[in-house]
Amino acid sequence: MASDYTFYKRTTKNNKKTYYVRFRDPETGERLSGISTGCSTKGDADRWARDYIAQGNLNKKSTQLFANYAKDWFAWGRCSYIKIVRQKGQRFSKGYADACRRHLDNHILPFFKNKKLKDIKVTDLESFLSYLSTPKTEGGKEFSTSSVNSIYQVLKIMLEEAYRKELINTTPTERVNKIVRTHKETGLIPLEKIKELFREDTIQKVWNNNVIHFTLNLVSASTGMRQGEILALRIRDIHERYIDVTHTWDRKYGLKEPKYNSKRKIPIPELTSKYLSQLIFSHPYSDELDALIFFGKKKETAIDHKAVNKHFHRSMENVGIENDTRKELNITFHSWRHTFNTMMRNKISDYKLRQLTGHKSEAMTDHYTHFSIDDYQDVAKIQNQLFNSQFKEAV
Repeated sequence: MASDYTFYKRTTKNNKKTYYVRFRDPETGERLSGISTGCSTKGDADRWARDYIAQGNLNKKSTQLFANYAKDWFAWGRCSYIKIVRQKGQRFSKGYADACRRHLDNHILPFFKNKKLKDIKVTDLESFLSYLSTPKTEGGKEFSTSSVNSIYQVLKIMLEEAYRKELINTTPTERVNKIVRTHKETGLIPLEKIKELFREDTIQKVWNNNVIHFTLNLVSASTGMRQGEILALRIRDIHERYIDVTHTWDRKYGLKEPKYNSKRKIPIPELTSKYLSQLIFSHPYSDELDALIFFGKKKETAIDHKAVNKHFHRSMENVGIENDTRKELNITFHSWRHTFNTMMRNKISDYKLRQLTGHKSEAMTDHYTHFSIDDYQDVAKIQNQLFNSQFKEAV
């Protein structure tokens, strides 16, 4: 047995001598990287090494296929990695777990399932990245750089966890030439178009008389809320002067905590308050405080995001922003959030702006819950200037 492994000593920061063991690969005979036994005597280290082999750890390193390793990854309730992350108090939502599993099933497993964990090299990872970004006409997937990096991040997590658990001796991810993410800047919606979109006398022309989608977009434009946060609004969240942001809407799981747990109060201008009040007044479930404002085919579910995008795109066309132009400028529903941020920038402090938008920062985490709606009087004044008087001037 002694020929199957050798020992060497290292001195820790506390001046303690610890034995490390180097095993031989059972298939190739190659010396593997050293592993700490945690033992200070050679006899204890030898017993540790024998137990390590008896438990199948060495064989596991040599023969485990990636497909077997991937079996329970990102499966909610079964994935040990997610359990560890959440035990540390870090965020890992069911929705993100589902997205990771889709990347794993659809893209990573087809490429790596028959490879042994220990045999995945730097060149394999770089070939995978190249395959994902290569045009379809050349046999690749032709994903955007952002999508490629999202998929690769899933694989990177898995391989680094395999290294942490000592299933592999090195992690090849450290030496990969990763594709640099090129981000297409989200387009802003011009102020003159905003005026036209939210003039009350053009709801018929611009929104095909759909007051629900007019109001939904008005909420986004005047508050900078995320689409999911708007779709999660309930009757109880709407007040005359402000909105309580307490949830976001997940297409699969329904109501859940907003991103970064950014619960907050956002003031609303008179125009937004007026149309939200009208929706509540005409709401078929107005006596149920937990009823969704923007409900879809069922009262328990929000309007489908595809319908939101369809009405948004149509309204853009109706004010002269054609589809080709919209795509070229990268104007999406999320543009409302960017546009709101830009309109408010330099008019209020960056700190207060973060409280409104719910962007992640240590200052926000520590302090945003202490804000009263009365602290946003300056914001309300600017909102009413932007979303009332300017529209009247445009008429």
